[in-house]
Amino acid sequence: MLGPDAEDDFAEAGLAGGGADRGRQRDGSAGDPGAVTEFGVRFSAPVVVPDDDKGATVEITGTVTERLDGQRVAIDVTAKSDGAKVLTRARAVVRLAQC
Repeated sequence: MLGPDAEDDFAEAGLAGGGADRGRQRDGSAGDPGAVTEFGVRFSAPVVVPDDDKGATVEITGTVTERLDGQRVAIDVTAKSDGAKVLTRARAVVRLAQC
């Protein structure tokens, strides 16, 4: 696990405070999509999207778990819909912005 500056590393990758709302980034800080150099995931449950004007909400969070070489970090990703996890083995490798 990383120390107390791990959240700053996550923010540098442009992923802090994220979340999706009807397919849009809720807070507008998508960052550089090219910064995600690897992503792997398995779906563990379906996300039911009702046929109405509300759609479905999927809450996505991440935790920086490892600092890698080449200004990169590994992030374990969690996604929930209606309080239930919908992904397993979700991991991203993200290149941090140059300071």
